Amino acid sequence: MSLVPFLNLGLELETRVDLENGIKTILADGNFLAGKHNEEFESSFSNFAGMKYCKAVGNGLDALTFALLALDLPEGSEVIVPAHTFIATWLAVYRSSLKIVPVDINKVDYKMDLTQLENAINLNTAAILPVHLYGEIEDLPSILEIVGDRDIHIVEDCAQAHGSNLKINYKSNQENRICCWSFYPGKTLGGLGDGGAVTTNNLELASKIERLRNYGSVSKYNHEIKGFNSRLDEINALFLQNKLNCFDKEICHRNKIRDIYHKTLNFQNFKCKLSFSNDVVNHLFIIETPFRDDLSIFLKDKGIETLIHYPVPPHRQLAFSDEFSNYQYPNTNKVCGSLLSLPFGSHMSEEQALYVAESVNKYFG
Repeated sequence: MSLVPFLNLGLELETRVDLENGIKTILADGNFLAGKHNEEFESSFSNFAGMKYCKAVGNGLDALTFALLALDLPEGSEVIVPAHTFIATWLAVYRSSLKIVPVDINKVDYKMDLTQLENAINLNTAAILPVHLYGEIEDLPSILEIVGDRDIHIVEDCAQAHGSNLKINYKSNQENRICCWSFYPGKTLGGLGDGGAVTTNNLELASKIERLRNYGSVSKYNHEIKGFNSRLDEINALFLQNKLNCFDKEICHRNKIRDIYHKTLNFQNFKCKLSFSNDVVNHLFIIETPFRDDLSIFLKDKGIETLIHYPVPPHRQLAFSDEFSNYQYPNTNKVCGSLLSLPFGSHMSEEQALYVAESVNKYFG
């Protein structure tokens, strides 16, 4: 077993007891879907996200897909996405019968290259799908300025951005804002199994997503549209609500671990493009070095588990080889060969964080 595991999803005793008591109530009530715990969590999470409506779904991919489908975009319309992201961002566009238009990231902070983004926009562009990767906030003000008064929707992938201040500098199109979330267990706000949600200020969009997640139906056996089956079960909703109730503690501990890394790591030996902003709650702690693989082995020998997010970008995946095998996104290709994720999260003690940082420094001498 690792001295410092990359992630540990075990529950503290107090949390476990609260959950077990809640599950007993659910089992006694016999209401396992679309019950009071879903309603409570949707209400709480919409407040947490600073938006009027929240519709919980089965996973983050469905959240992205339903958001795009709810916009009723013409089939084959173009959606601009970052080249450096988890494949779910691309799959949502594909599942919505829309055309994926990737844009490379810049060399500074893993965000979309705004010049390439502007050049990618044409008459067929229907949406832009910025990703708040690692919890870092995409440059929404600049993206909105580029879009201007054109009829282009912004659908935000917030799968790694729980707790980050997404309202910062965002003063336009609040009514039509639509954010998509994942509650995959390893996320900063992770569930008891898969889960996701869409938050928005637009009642019409929220109503469409409510139908899409439930076979196209709002009332039983009345199906207004062709929908799907993608719902959050009551036990998962209870679990997420319990975690949300004490999420400030999670954020505080993550920031402590991040601060230890920030103060202890010798950044002259490698790159770290995280912002270390108070407006950001990082999902992952990423460093960048051409010695990534050797460093990972070195840390493993010291009992430190690391991961790579992500080793193979979507355009180089077999799934998209027919469309993108000849495309080159040099900045994305470069970082995918050099990024390393250090252990990070509330499962870590401050002593473990210090040990990790000192071990990384020791590798570089």
